[in-house]
Amino acid sequence: MEMIFNINWENSSKTVDLFSLRNYPLFYDWVASPDGEKIAVVVENENRETTVWVNGKTWENVFERVCYLQFTPDNRLICTVQKDGLWTVAIDGNLWENSFDYVWNLQFNQDGKVIAVNVKVGNQYSVCVNDKPWQKFFYDARDLFISDKGNNIATYVRLENYPVLDILNFAKGMWSLAVNESAWDKKFISVFGCAFSPNGEKVAAGVRFSNREFSIAVDGNIWESTFLQVWEPVFLNNVDVLAPVKTEIGWQLYCNGRPFWEYGFTQIWNLRVHPAKEKIAGVIATDLGKWTVIVNGTPWKYSFSDLVLPPIFSPDGEKVAVAVKDKGKWGIVVDDEPWSLDVDRVWDPIFSPDGEKVAVRAEKGNKYFLVINDKIHKESFDYLWDPIFSPDGEKVLLRGIKGNTYYRKVLKIEKIIG
Repeated sequence: MEMIFNINWENSSKTVDLFSLRNYPLFYDWVASPDGEKIAVVVENENRETTVWVNGKTWENVFERVCYLQFTPDNRLICTVQKDGLWTVAIDGNLWENSFDYVWNLQFNQDGKVIAVNVKVGNQYSVCVNDKPWQKFFYDARDLFISDKGNNIATYVRLENYPVLDILNFAKGMWSLAVNESAWDKKFISVFGCAFSPNGEKVAAGVRFSNREFSIAVDGNIWESTFLQVWEPVFLNNVDVLAPVKTEIGWQLYCNGRPFWEYGFTQIWNLRVHPAKEKIAGVIATDLGKWTVIVNGTPWKYSFSDLVLPPIFSPDGEKVAVAVKDKGKWGIVVDDEPWSLDVDRVWDPIFSPDGEKVAVRAEKGNKYFLVINDKIHKESFDYLWDPIFSPDGEKVLLRGIKGNTYYRKVLKIEKIIG
């Protein structure tokens, strides 16, 4: 999901002294704002009261608990908080008017304007969006999904309240998907892998009928075929739905209930799509312990023994990069060409806007480094957040902690890669 940032690219450096945190017996969950201007952390005082510390100052409110601390793409600091036994959402220290017995799954959409949580009131469950609770409640609710534009919100809901050991009724199905309060009229043993179309108008999910009967439902309409198993679906565009499914010949890619790639694999999952180009990338296993990437039906020549993380498209859809682990060693591969990087751990690669540069944060010897196009920046940190490219791709924003100082730095890429 592409984030929207408001970053000052002319302000080359900023520091925040973290030494004052020594006054707190406990602090945890560091987060840095997307623009790099703020660093925040949950702190607990000697009275076991919890609050949020931001750039050396704490919020006025104190709480019993603080969870899900994070910054939205528009640089607002949000979290869920428990105060006087009830839970709600705090945004830059200001609390929602509505509170609940419990809230969880704090989520936001692509631009951060829509914020939602799952909520519990008594023995009923639902969703609250921008401080407005749904009017409809359910016997249970799990996971929360927001379309990129924030125009639709979905959650898995339980529509029946059978006793725990009522196996026969359980087998009939009691779970469904609720979109903007309205649940699908069909019930399943389980629902999983929810995905919205790029425009947010349609929604798809995997559904289970029995131990060996699975399918895909789109807006509540089930594909005609059932399968031995399915993984989460993705939209190829605003209409067509792809999903890995298990058939007699192995794992195949299906589209709208029919084979899209005729051949099968030992495994295929973690599909990613570039909607503008309608290009497809995924992770496949050609045999036990042989993992690789497949792009538009063509597998890469290199395979990896341990794992391949979900592939990432460049903004123009022309390139694919991925983090891999082979024989215990982490690495980055771009368009089937492995980097020579020798590190203990890597995170997801990040493309520059023009797709010509790839940046990643890496860890080696308990130190964190910025890596661009397989070249390691000489400066190390005790912790780093993911780098962010400038719109012209000539600079990169670095956010990190070294000792008792938080650093925000804007670096010229030419000085790193030459």
